[in-house]
Amino acid sequence: MTAAQIESAIAEYGRTLIVPPSDRLEFDAIFVSGTSPRQWSVNVTLWTLEEGRSDLTLTLTVEDQDSGLRVELDDIRVL
Repeated sequence: MTAAQIESAIAEYGRTLIVPPSDRLEFDAIFVSGTSPRQWSVNVTLWTLEEGRSDLTLTLTVEDQDSGLRVELDDIRVL
C-alpha cells in the first residue's frame, strides 16, 4: 500500500489509531513455505482511541534478509 492508500483507509474508518498497551499486542504469524528468503504473513490487531481494540487488522509480509527483517505493509482491513 502507498502512504496515500493507508491514509485514505484510516480516514474512511473514522477513528484515531493508537499504540496498544504493551501487554495487549495481538498478532498471528504464518510461515510461507517454499519462500527464499524466508517469509511470514503477519496479521496485527489495531487499536483506536475511541474503541480500544478495534476490528481493524494490519496485514504484513515479513522477510528474513541477510541485513535484517524487511517488513512490507500489504493491507489494512476491517474484520
